[in-house]
Amino acid sequence: MVGFNSAGYGISIIGDDAATYLHSQLTQDVLSLQVGQSSRSLILEPNGHLVSACEVLRRSKDDFVIICDSDASDIVFDRLSKYLIRTKAKVVRLGLLDLMAVGDHNEEMTLGPSIFSTNLVWETSNPSISRQLLGTQDFLALRVLSNWPRFGLEYQAGSLPNLFGDLKSLVSFSKGCYTGQELVERVDSRGAAAPKVIFGVITDCESFEMGAELLAQGKVVGKVNSSVSRPEKMLSELLDRTELNSNVRGAKLGFVTLSRGISPSDVDELLMNEIRYNVKLNDL
Repeated sequence: MVGFNSAGYGISIIGDDAATYLHSQLTQDVLSLQVGQSSRSLILEPNGHLVSACEVLRRSKDDFVIICDSDASDIVFDRLSKYLIRTKAKVVRLGLLDLMAVGDHNEEMTLGPSIFSTNLVWETSNPSISRQLLGTQDFLALRVLSNWPRFGLEYQAGSLPNLFGDLKSLVSFSKGCYTGQELVERVDSRGAAAPKVIFGVITDCESFEMGAELLAQGKVVGKVNSSVSRPEKMLSELLDRTELNSNVRGAKLGFVTLSRGISPSDVDELLMNEIRYNVKLNDL
């Protein structure tokens, strides 16, 4: 499987207490990360509401990098700095980072200089794979393929953590205490579904456009947050070499926010059955 990092803004946490501090602040098990390993995680407020999704990378024993979307960098930096009381660690802004992906044979692929550039070049350590020029639409497609929504666009600060659906890939339920744990554990133990959940969707539906509202029997049950046509050249060699290839058949990709009880498999029906279901495009 191919994984792509969040969006390229780095915040470093360095010091003797960096590991234990981050372990208490993030939803993932930071202490178990080996040098060079990374993991997706959530950063929560004490009440359990979302600050931001992120990735945490362990560069050395006492050196970690939090990678978040650029628009989330200020609140993530402030949040991680807030509780540094009698802690032997410091929080430092690194700025925009190259995007990094790992292929099925663990080749490193740098997508840079950042997701916010107009055009980006994909380079890989495998000489048999050619360089490709990637634009912002390609990167939205990559975000959908890796099911990694964007801060400020697909989700906002203050959202409930189960907006992301199944939290098992973002939360360790065996690590012990961390900030915001009470709400996460309560939601998980009760099996409570979030009022709205965000999904990455791949579809052939022509009506799948940004701002489209999904209605079932006259009731809004979802909204398309972002939409992009699948670029024909987008990482074609890479997709051919991974299990993603069999799952990527649609002509359009994007993120949708769906009401409780509605799943991604319902999207095509909601969009294409114009007798029972209707689609209304908002004024953009």
